[in-house]
Amino acid sequence: MKFSTFNARAEIVADSPVYRKPFRMQRCLIPANFFYEPDKITVLKPPHPWYLFQLKGGELFAFAGLYDVWEDKKTGERVERYTMITTEPNELVGKVHGRMPVILTKDEEDI
Repeated sequence: MKFSTFNARAEIVADSPVYRKPFRMQRCLIPANFFYEPDKITVLKPPHPWYLFQLKGGELFAFAGLYDVWEDKKTGERVERYTMITTEPNELVGKVHGRMPVILTKDEEDI
């Protein structure tokens, strides 16, 4: 099985060897004004519905993220990547999906 760092689970991000350093030193904000989630019931039976979630006013907000930069040993190229931190869903998102992005408040963005 191929290892994926597509999303980082909030419950383990501080202790995971993959995310430990970025969690301490390389946090980032991922700006957005909405996100999509697939329906958890029909996700294995395409075509499946996707749901759009946004703040009531449609304003911009930020997801919690981590970034990393390294050199590809084969090509010598600089590689820049980021990942979104996900968490257990709130009541609304939980109706359609088992995870959701960590959405930061304005005060949390400064941290």
